[in-house]
Amino acid sequence: MKNILFSLFLLTVSIPVAGATQFKADVIPQGTMLAGGFVTFSWSKESIDDQQDTKVTEQILGFSPMAGIFVYPNLALMVSVNLSREEAESRLQSTSTIEKTDMYGAMGGIRYYIPTGKIYLYAGLMGGMYKKEAQTKLDDIVDVESTLKTKGYQFNLHGGILYMLTKNIGLELGVQFIYTKGEVDGETPTEQNQDLTDYSFALGYFGIQALF
Repeated sequence: MKNILFSLFLLTVSIPVAGATQFKADVIPQGTMLAGGFVTFSWSKESIDDQQDTKVTEQILGFSPMAGIFVYPNLALMVSVNLSREEAESRLQSTSTIEKTDMYGAMGGIRYYIPTGKIYLYAGLMGGMYKKEAQTKLDDIVDVESTLKTKGYQFNLHGGILYMLTKNIGLELGVQFIYTKGEVDGETPTEQNQDLTDYSFALGYFGIQALF
């Protein structure tokens, strides 16, 4: 098993190194198409040493395909679709709470690429709409369910690098600042018509891009 993992590691490292000797970043001409996206996954489990012996398990899966066209050299118009599901379970000795959150949205914007040797540096701005629905189930003597819906808009300011593995395919690594503004619509009077404002910073998203 160790030999297999070591071989996969060498293969992963050798592909970019081999590509680095053959391909370099150049001006991307007008009319070039791009396609790509990234998948994110995280899983965590936390145990709290308290009277209830609380255990919290959380997992998040996200998928964001994107496409675009270069309207000027190195400047692209882009669209993306964002889908994600988050599941969190809090289990106590007597009860458990399960929360499932689904979010989907669409965004459009621009991105500018700067060729520098073997990589592209890029920066961009995107904005769009989103919807989110969270369902919470409380298992006790009687099952209790509630639904919380949110809709609004998002903007993100992002930047990163695109490392070309071949002439047309590259790996991207970037960061983004996300601003979210929405309205919450719940099932109780205290949860209805609430305004939501959120700022977040994502460090190290990883994806793939194809230029053709």
